[in-house]
Amino acid sequence: MVVLIFRMLTPAKELTVYARYLWNWGKNHPESTVYFVMNEPRKNFPLNMPFYKFPNQQQLTWYTDPLFMNDTLALKSGDLFFFTEVSNPVPQAPPGFQMKRVFHYYPDWIRKFNANDWQSRTRIYEAYEIQPLR
Repeated sequence: MVVLIFRMLTPAKELTVYARYLWNWGKNHPESTVYFVMNEPRKNFPLNMPFYKFPNQQQLTWYTDPLFMNDTLALKSGDLFFFTEVSNPVPQAPPGFQMKRVFHYYPDWIRKFNANDWQSRTRIYEAYEIQPLR
């Protein structure tokens, strides 16, 4: 019942919430890069909503599969890692960095309940800001 009430009060298109977050991130962090973290290459980014794309936002991919190389020298404090395939636990931060979760759509308490395996059919993304280790 609680899940049904939560679902009724949320937008019908979850991608709009993610795209709006990326828009606001680009507006508030103009020098940062958004990395879409995924296991392996795909033809396009999962958030294809150009009306919410911030004009100067740089968007790149970051692969968790060790077969694909990532440019760790290009990372800087304040960049955003947008996980398009949320796993538990979240993959480790790049060497020399730590990650701080700054956005998630579904609260943790909702994600504890996986009746009928609803999470496998739902887009569950999370965003993490990266910061250098101190």
